[in-house]
Amino acid sequence: MGRRVKVVCIHAYVAACERAMRHPESEAIVSELYYAALSGVSWDRAAQRLQAVTSRPVTVALRVVGADGRELIAGQAGLPGEALIEYRDYYASINPYTPVLADLPSRRPATVRDLGFDLVHLSETEFNKDFLTRYDVGPAGVGMKMVDGGDGFMVLGVNYDDSHSPSLDPLFKSLCLELSEHIAHAVTIAEQQVVDARRSGAMATLSTLPTPALVLNERGRVIGSNRPAEELLASGVVLVDRNRRLRSRVPTVDDELTHAVDHAMPPHRRTAILRVPDFGTTGDVIVSIVPLPDDPSGPTHWSQLLEDRFPVAIAYLSRDMRPAAIVEHLRGLYELDVVEARAAYAIYCGLTLSQFAADEGLNLYEASLLQDRVLQRFGAHRNADIARRVGVVAHLTGPASLSVQHPGDKG
Repeated sequence: MGRRVKVVCIHAYVAACERAMRHPESEAIVSELYYAALSGVSWDRAAQRLQAVTSRPVTVALRVVGADGRELIAGQAGLPGEALIEYRDYYASINPYTPVLADLPSRRPATVRDLGFDLVHLSETEFNKDFLTRYDVGPAGVGMKMVDGGDGFMVLGVNYDDSHSPSLDPLFKSLCLELSEHIAHAVTIAEQQVVDARRSGAMATLSTLPTPALVLNERGRVIGSNRPAEELLASGVVLVDRNRRLRSRVPTVDDELTHAVDHAMPPHRRTAILRVPDFGTTGDVIVSIVPLPDDPSGPTHWSQLLEDRFPVAIAYLSRDMRPAAIVEHLRGLYELDVVEARAAYAIYCGLTLSQFAADEGLNLYEASLLQDRVLQRFGAHRNADIARRVGVVAHLTGPASLSVQHPGDKG
């Protein structure tokens, strides 16, 4: 018992010593750099605070690092505008990875898409082995690795201008070591909050849908599903493999499904609708993959780009129900005539305009006018919105019989 008390006292004493050794500006600087990493509004203030404790010029920069050995400075503060070229040349002389300077007047962290930077998988590259630690202190300052990802990572770097002094100020070095640990922890928490907020919103939407639906991340992997989707997946017509990807047991359809998922992912972001045939007795499955729109009012956090759990699309799954019953439901719900209802059902089935025109005996111009009229009737702007609403009606109508009828046939 006495030994346990003694050990606890020693730990408390060590913790007290560590707190006493912290620089008084540490918490304030951490706060500034934390907000700089989130939105880019604190670059200048962070640089000024760091410069105040070192009495020498300091540059705060956010860098995008790729597996091809290139490093791109996305934003920086702490140096006057006329010194940017000088800094670029100096930084290039100490950095073996050929940096490229991006001049962004808004002083915000740029996204990978803003910079047109091609990130490659890093996990097995020699380049990645140089960045296995959270921070790296050298003669030029400290680089704090904030985000790991399968495609790359980003570094928030604090560069100490040592052009006039070959050695790093000991005070600044110890401060950087302390800051790097604080910032890494703070940004990890912020990153998780941002991702959880978006994911929770998507999952809340799914839980209210009567139709089966899945959430996909930027790599096309399934990261969430509602109960109807789990019940449909259990039938095996559409399945999720070990890599959490949507698959089909029919090879040709499997390729089409993979292509459809890729088509809905960035940078394409286009709705894809296809039919997955079921050779059993429960009816085919219609898969509608709809990209989630970017939220301009949401937080602009660069870590979202590399976060494996960040939702970017929803895949709606529905059985091919009794067409005549669906058409009748649509006519009653949306006050459509029979031709308009069949047009809406054709959009849901993924028929092209030419296919629908041929089925109905219309020319392309007449079919196009009819499709525009259907959009107005639904109060929609995209075919994907119609497909989603018809899918809900189809789910509520009940499973299809073995002899699937044409929408124009009598049920």
